[in-house]
Amino acid sequence: SNATTINGTTANVTTFNGTNFKTANFTITESGGVLQFKYGSTVVMSMDSTGNLISATNITAYGTP
Repeated sequence: SNATTINGTTANVTTFNGTNFKTANFTITESGGVLQFKYGSTVVMSMDSTGNLISATNITAYGTP
């Protein structure tokens, strides 16, 4: 396996070859040219290969994150 485990709070990654990037609650998955952003098992947002961004709820501009 080429898996690398990182313990701690900071990691600098310049290249990632895979289909999933996972944190404690979020997962970013690439499938057929579409990035899916999941919270748990729920897809909350997606972005296609042309840059179209689709959100399950509203997107706020000019707000404070």
